[in-house]
Amino acid sequence: GIRVLDLHKYIDNKLLHFMNFFFRGLLSVWINKQENARVMGGESIFFYKVIPHLKHHVHCVEVCHLATWLPYSIGFIDRINYRVFSTEKLKNLVEKQYYENKLPRKYFTKLFFIDNAIDIPEYRPVTNKELQVFFIGRGAAQKRVHLITAIAKAIYDKGLPVTFNFVGDVDKVIDIAAFPFCKFFGNIKEQVTMNQIYEEADILILTSAFEGLPIVVMQMMAYGKVVVSTAVNGIPDYIFHEENGLLLNATDETEIIKEGICSIERLLFNPDMRLKLGKRSREIAIQKFSRQSFCKAYHKLLKLEI
Repeated sequence: GIRVLDLHKYIDNKLLHFMNFFFRGLLSVWINKQENARVMGGESIFFYKVIPHLKHHVHCVEVCHLATWLPYSIGFIDRINYRVFSTEKLKNLVEKQYYENKLPRKYFTKLFFIDNAIDIPEYRPVTNKELQVFFIGRGAAQKRVHLITAIAKAIYDKGLPVTFNFVGDVDKVIDIAAFPFCKFFGNIKEQVTMNQIYEEADILILTSAFEGLPIVVMQMMAYGKVVVSTAVNGIPDYIFHEENGLLLNATDETEIIKEGICSIERLLFNPDMRLKLGKRSREIAIQKFSRQSFCKAYHKLLKLEI
């Protein structure tokens, strides 16, 4: 029952930049006329350009995932009623930023942490003849997919029974023809197909330079799978080394590859360890990612009737 207005073709076109200004004014006037209006956004230049034009009665909530926006977004905190962070670590960074800038206490009371929510599936243990390792994500530079293909090549050269699978538009950042021993699924839109992949996987691997908390990590945790990831940003708040996953602590790319190879081999030769880590991940997912607590928290911040 929600009406969606897709403006990106107009406001993201630099040749039509005057349209960006036009829609800022149009939206501001329209929102200001609404009774009990709420605006939610974040990490979007257009959002930050619109909210200074909104009247005081319009309730604004910002959602934050990445620290890269913090030096910019702090300039708009007088117009934001609440700031919601998807990880505790990011909220702590903002508190530190506020302390360093000697901001009054009233700004700290606007900061909230809310975990994202997902549906928790039934638990079905899987037995694969070959270990199934998945990367699931965008073909973006921050994901450093080339590190995963380097790990896959090393594992393949050793003749180990491991298959590396890639879901997403990774052809943007690597030459997939150079890795015939890997499987590439491209973008998958059907949720049924994604659920099947989650069920059949053994391991999720991420080598990102920075991350919030990707939904794919939450999903793999809920399915009881092992996450192997670089220890960046919000990841260590949910993946605890040798408790429910394995963290790659190196920062040098060559060392990340070495740690990745070692981690995959450990999990390959220790099925009991895989089972233990996966079950613990599922327990944490059930505890943190329930929809009931998520919806209740956002209803409260958006001042909606429950």
